[in-house]
Amino acid sequence: MKARQFLNVVMERYGTGGAGGSLYTVSRINAKEHLFYRSTAEAQAAEKSRFDMECPSSAVVPPWMETISRMPPSKLRFERSTSDNKRLDFLPFHERGSGAASKILCVDAAGHTALYDMDAGSVQPIPCLNSPKGSRPISFSTTNPEASDRERADAFYVMGRFPSSYDPYNFEVLMYSNPSNGRTMKGWNWLKLPTPPAYADNCIVNSHALLEIEGDSILVVSSGEESLGTYCFNTASRKWFKAGSWTLPFLSRAVHVPELDNLLFGIASDAPNHFCAMGISRLLSKRCPPLVYSWPHLDLPEDWIMQDCSFVYLGNGRFCITKVFEFGLDEDTGNTTEMGAVMSGVEVVHHKKSGLIMVNHRSKFYRFFRDDIQCVL
Repeated sequence: MKARQFLNVVMERYGTGGAGGSLYTVSRINAKEHLFYRSTAEAQAAEKSRFDMECPSSAVVPPWMETISRMPPSKLRFERSTSDNKRLDFLPFHERGSGAASKILCVDAAGHTALYDMDAGSVQPIPCLNSPKGSRPISFSTTNPEASDRERADAFYVMGRFPSSYDPYNFEVLMYSNPSNGRTMKGWNWLKLPTPPAYADNCIVNSHALLEIEGDSILVVSSGEESLGTYCFNTASRKWFKAGSWTLPFLSRAVHVPELDNLLFGIASDAPNHFCAMGISRLLSKRCPPLVYSWPHLDLPEDWIMQDCSFVYLGNGRFCITKVFEFGLDEDTGNTTEMGAVMSGVEVVHHKKSGLIMVNHRSKFYRFFRDDIQCVL
């Protein structure tokens, strides 16, 4: 996989749009320049020096963490003119393994969509979803093996986190259609896909991942309901099958990295300050694959309360982990007074004795005022 250079940071600024709506902006950060040292050895040396620094009080950013006063100028601005509380979601849409990650699909609460290409500075019209997918839908991109036009071979899948028997369009795929098949109009079209067969109403998909197994792209979804467990969807056959009555041990999205011992990486659901990896060899054998590695990430004051977290794989063993915190306890009210996000660069490398090890690079802190980091992709 070609390494990515840029991260897209989506910010939401409240009360700045028309009629009291919100203004969304997308900035780009050069991850190599801002989150990583020049070498693994330099990162390891910097990490050792942190042990001599005392952990500060809860209202103070640790001395080894750099602070970002402002994000780079926005490359994209999107204004929601209404004053309702329905959010916009920004989903990564790009060719798998291209490394560019410049395309972003914007989806609103009604299912309207628009495709932005950050590199080209263009907007492409996309049909509406057949049905809205709710807040923070699951999405992933892969290649359509049956595409006649290799320049338009992307297949983009979107699924709601709350599958419902009342919504036959809970799971859809966006593909470029050839008019010669007589079924659809020329261009991008949303096609209906089957929902996981045993997922009952009011359940939630807690974790998901996209795997590449023997040439097939397999979507894995996992629910916290023990009776539901984990299901897999084969994008080639378009059929679901049950992996087992267990659940993936990750928060939200996990990433399959074949070049790192063919492991699945993610943030631990029961210990969100740990970055973990598990094997996939038993994934289809009805047994929960064990965690192979679990590395602690970020040494922060105990009263820093994590509100959200996510990560992006950049290629070449490098990841960006983003965590949103509340901190700075007010002794009179018992409420936190500060809020901000920490963006960290970490690297997973092979070690002669330990197999794989995680090396911390740079961490940068961004304090919230009127705006909020919605996502990093």
